[in-house]
Amino acid sequence: MNCPNCDIEMSKVEVVDDNGQDFEIDNCNNCGAFWFDQNELYRVPTETGLKLDPVFFRTTVPGRLKCPRDNTNLAEFHDANLPSSISLHRCLECRGIFLFRGQLHAYKDFQKQRLYKDLEFSKKSVRISAVVAVFFFLAFLLAVYSENIIKADTIHFQLYKPVVEKFQLSTFLIFLGFMILLMIGILFRHSLYTKISFRKKKRG
Repeated sequence: MNCPNCDIEMSKVEVVDDNGQDFEIDNCNNCGAFWFDQNELYRVPTETGLKLDPVFFRTTVPGRLKCPRDNTNLAEFHDANLPSSISLHRCLECRGIFLFRGQLHAYKDFQKQRLYKDLEFSKKSVRISAVVAVFFFLAFLLAVYSENIIKADTIHFQLYKPVVEKFQLSTFLIFLGFMILLMIGILFRHSLYTKISFRKKKRG
C-alpha cells in the first residue's frame, strides 16, 4: 500500500487496543502519515497514538488525495468528536481514514484532555449533588418535625396537615432524585478513574 501523500510504500505497525486485541495500521516512513482502515483510528489507545505520532506537525495537502485501497478520491471531513483544528480525509467507499503527521497526536491529545475534563466535571457534579441531597434531607426531617409540632395544636392540625404532607413528599422525592444523581456521578467517576488507571498501567 502506497501513501496517499507521497506515494511511498507504507509500513505496517502493530497496535494493541484497550481490550488486548492486536491489529495493524499503516505508517509512511517518509512523511509520517497514517492510514487507518474502518474503525481502526478509534481503537488506537491514547498513549499509543501519542507515542506513534510524537510531535505536532502539519503537512500541506498536495492536492487531491487518493484512497490507497480503491483509488477513489478522499473526502475532507470534520468530526464533532474531534478538535475543530483537525480536518481528516476519509474514503467514502471503504471508510478508511488518512491522517497527516501530527494529526494523530492532536487527536489523541484532544481525547486525553477531554477525559481529564470529564473527570473534573464528575468530581464537581458529585460534590454538588451531595450538598443538595443533604439540604433536602434536612428539609425533609424539618417537615417531619413540623408535623409533630402541628399535631399538638389540634385546632390547626387538619388545616395544615395536607400542606405538610405534600412538603414532606416533595422534599423526599427531590432528596431521592439527587441521591440517584450522586450514585450515577460516583459510578461515572469510578469508570473514568478505571480507564485512566488502566492506561497508566499499560504505559508502565
